[in-house]
Amino acid sequence: MLKTLFAVSLLLAQLQEPLDPKVNRIYVQSPYRTDIIYEYANASIPENQPIKEVAIACLIAELEATGLFSEVRVTQKLLKKGQKVDVFIEPTWNPQRENFVIDEIVFEDFIGIDEAALRRNLRQSGFTVGASLQQFPISKMRAVVLEATKEIYKDTPMMQREVEKRVSNLSFRMRLVAPEKAKLIIAPGHRNLCP
Repeated sequence: MLKTLFAVSLLLAQLQEPLDPKVNRIYVQSPYRTDIIYEYANASIPENQPIKEVAIACLIAELEATGLFSEVRVTQKLLKKGQKVDVFIEPTWNPQRENFVIDEIVFEDFIGIDEAALRRNLRQSGFTVGASLQQFPISKMRAVVLEATKEIYKDTPMMQREVEKRVSNLSFRMRLVAPEKAKLIIAPGHRNLCP
């Protein structure tokens, strides 16, 4: 009986994977605006969650796919006896990024929102196809989309509050679809970057 118990405990110990450390903080080392890097990092390696090497590889690939970066380096510093980790992201920026324009804006899962009116209001704000990405960092995109939806439903306060609640936490993704042309994908709610 004792031998069986000992054998089972050894087997269970071997089957258990070592625990991945949890992300303590994410730091970005760059002289430029870093909101897209934080947007992607928080969607792939969120703070207080276990860090996975596959998620880091995905983060790097997705950031490089934006075309904004020619290279992205990610390093880790273990803390608290390996239970936590600080993540340092160091991008090498594409010198052509200042020429990037919006080629397409896709709204995913904007259910119950008048997309034609939303696009009309965004166009009035200058957030439209052909606009410079330099003009619209993610924080400004978020504010412009929120204001545009508020304007659409200003005459129906209940609907305005409901829509505002849905679009107050947007996810943004970007893909380079041609040299210096980007496709933006905007969706309500938090979206994981990597499966």
